[in-house]
Amino acid sequence: MLDINQITLAVREIENAVLSPVIYMSETEYGVEFICFCFAEVTDDELFELGERLTRELNVTAEVVDILEFTIADRLDIISNTQLVYCEDPMIEQMLAMSVVEESRQEREKVRSMIKRKNESGSYYLQ
Repeated sequence: MLDINQITLAVREIENAVLSPVIYMSETEYGVEFICFCFAEVTDDELFELGERLTRELNVTAEVVDILEFTIADRLDIISNTQLVYCEDPMIEQMLAMSVVEESRQEREKVRSMIKRKNESGSYYLQ
């Protein structure tokens, strides 16, 4: 859908606006979604305006979202199955992936612990 020049333009715009060291891209039949890891505090309005600007410049519906807005499972899916279009440093991308995997591991451990407590006591309780 997008050629390399359009992707390069989008990456520059996103990098300048949100200072993202990692940008993933997902193309759908409705347009394109750029998923960023935002270090700086970026509001939803700023991301929406950036998406609108990219829509005008690329002539395709574009949306820019922060990866932290997704669930842990969705983050794993994004890292595993979407196209990485920009990475400031491969080490940063690896650290991001490792942190998402660790969050997922911790979440699974919480569920295991809750099931174990339920089996031992017959009820759930928060810990």
